Amino acid sequence: KNRFVAFFMIFFKQKKKEVKNVAYVGDTLNDIAAGKAANIQTIGCLYIKNPEIMLEAAPDFVIEKLSDILKIVVE
Repeated sequence: KNRFVAFFMIFFKQKKKEVKNVAYVGDTLNDIAAGKAANIQTIGCLYIKNPEIMLEAAPDFVIEKLSDILKIVVE
């Protein structure tokens, strides 16, 4: 597991937070993989050089700009 997955697992265990209310926002394939490995919903950023790569990672949601997160959170 990478260090981000370990961090999230420790954080949630200590805080006893429900993972369903958390999302991992990432702009790399490793970010999406880390979120999935930690059983966290993932949001992939399409404003990267090759957005097709992000779609292949199959995040739970995708955004074209950071402010699009608000649309997801409101849902």
